[in-house]
Formats: sequence, C-alpha cells, structure tokens
Amino acid sequence: MSVENSYTLLKPDQVYVAIRFVKVAEIDLEASKVLLENKLYPQALFMLQQAIEKAAKAVMYAMTRLSIEELKRGVSHEVLRRGLSIATEHLVEEFRNQLQGWLFQPANINILCACNEVRQLFTEIMEKFVETKGRIEETIRKINSYADKLSSLALRQLEDNVRSTIDDFINMVSQIMHDPVSHLPIEISSLPGKLQKAFMTCLRGISKNRDQWARIEAMVKRRLEEIVEGAVRGIYLLSSYVALVTLHGFFERNISLLRYPDEKWTPLSLSEDIAIVYLASRILDFFKKTALLQTLREFLEGKIETEESREIYSKIYKHLMSIITVS
Repeated sequence: MSVENSYTLLKPDQVYVAIRFVKVAEIDLEASKVLLENKLYPQALFMLQQAIEKAAKAVMYAMTRLSIEELKRGVSHEVLRRGLSIATEHLVEEFRNQLQGWLFQPANINILCACNEVRQLFTEIMEKFVETKGRIEETIRKINSYADKLSSLALRQLEDNVRSTIDDFINMVSQIMHDPVSHLPIEISSLPGKLQKAFMTCLRGISKNRDQWARIEAMVKRRLEEIVEGAVRGIYLLSSYVALVTLHGFFERNISLLRYPDEKWTPLSLSEDIAIVYLASRILDFFKKTALLQTLREFLEGKIETEESREIYSKIYKHLMSIITVS
C-alpha cells in the first residue's frame, strides 16, 4: 500500500534523511540487545538511549523542519519535548490545509458563498483544530510528567513496587502506539461529515443536474478519504514521537551516571537488579512487540507493507472514518 502523497508537509528530502536516522537507530537497538544479553549494562543502556534519540530525531526532522546541522549538534530532551508542540501543530496544519484546499477550489466557491451552513461548519472545524492541538499538548505534558517522576527510580533496587511502576508505564506507552486515536485526544467529531452532507444539500439546491450531483458527491467522498489518509500517517508519526520522547526522558537525567564514575557511583554497580536495567529489557521488548522502528520507517516513507503496519494503518483509518462519517 503506497500513501506517499497523503501527507503533503512531509517533503521527500526530509523523509530520505529521517529514514537514514531510523536505520542507524535499528543498528543501535540491536547493539543494545547484544550488550544486555552479555551483561554489559552501561554500554547496553547507552546504545539504547542512542537508538531512542535517533528515532525521535528522525520524526522531529521530518515533522518540524529543523536543519540536519541542528540535529547533529545534539538535541537535548527539552528540545525534543518542544518538538512535540511543533509536530502537533504540523499535524493540525496539514489537516486544516487539506480541508481548506478542497473547500476553496474555484468549482466550490459558488456553493460556499450560497450556503451559510457550509461556512458555519467550516468555521467550527477550524476552531476544533485549535482545541485539539491544546488537548494533545496537555496529554503530552501529563505523560512526560509521569516519565519525569519515574526517572528518579532509575538507580533503585528492583523491588516489587518499582517493577510494577515500570510495567505500568511501559503498558501506557504501548497503548499509545497500539491505539493512538483513543489515547491522544484527537477530536474533530463528525464535523467534516456534516460539512460533506451540507455541501451536497446546498449543491442540490443550486443545480438540478443529477449527473453532476453524483459526480461531485463521489469526488467529495474521495477527497474526504484522502484527507483522512493523510491524518492517519501524521497521527502515527506523532504517537511514535510521543512514545520515543517519553522513553528518552528516563535516560536524560541518568546518562552521565551510565558513562562516568565519581566518588559515590560507578557504572560497574549496575546489575539486573537495578531498575534502569529492568526498564531497558522492557523497552527492548516494547520495540520488538510493536515493531516500532520498522513501522516508523514505513509510515515515514509512505509505503505500508508489513502486516503490523497495515494493521495499525487500518485501525487508525477506520477509527477516524467512524468519527467523521455522518449517515
């Protein structure tokens, strides 16, 4: 399934570089797995942090228009978090532009001018986009606040309460990836569907040509489907970014401890009984179960090929269509 042209704000040159970042992240992830299996914990954790950071930078580069030089210089966790706001705005802008581009075609201007309901619904949708951006950003803040609290557990002994806290957190991140529309508050309700219905009602009042009705109705339906296809791709990329930045937060505060000894600490103190090592094993398992990097590559490239990617794409698409469709 090819959806390369479904998300117009993703430029081919950006996608090309982003995919190269993901491919390097895949190698870092494999290195982390091998190092962890051989109980080289500081090195395993460092390579895992590198894999997460490069994957996050891939999405950030594709969705925020940062330069490659800025990414190479090193992007802190705070910058990655700010990128979430930009990426959210990017998604909302794409959906808004697609809808405006369709509605304000020369062929549609007469209908737009003649129908108050169409104009009102369009205004409501624009307002809803602004509300949606705010809700997504608030959800992201809550998720990252939770991650910050958990990062303080990184070097604790792996007691039952610490283990269950980490398990709960990984399950939460997994749910975001498994069903992003439900866990990110992306709400446009049925307004696009109502807009489609009002548009056709108004057309029938202006024109008595039934052949024209059928032709335009099919065109409008297909255009709405194309807009949803673009939204699917953008929503998956945004949910991936949320998951990656959230996971990265654990390592940001502790990365120096994983690399350098001091008077009170040495990385050699790490063992499988330390929380951050258990977390690393759970993150590696998370990447395997979600096929995150492979799926991320496919959504960036717009070539949905694997069974996992098709399942995610279909789930998001059907969910969005069920929201916006009006019978």
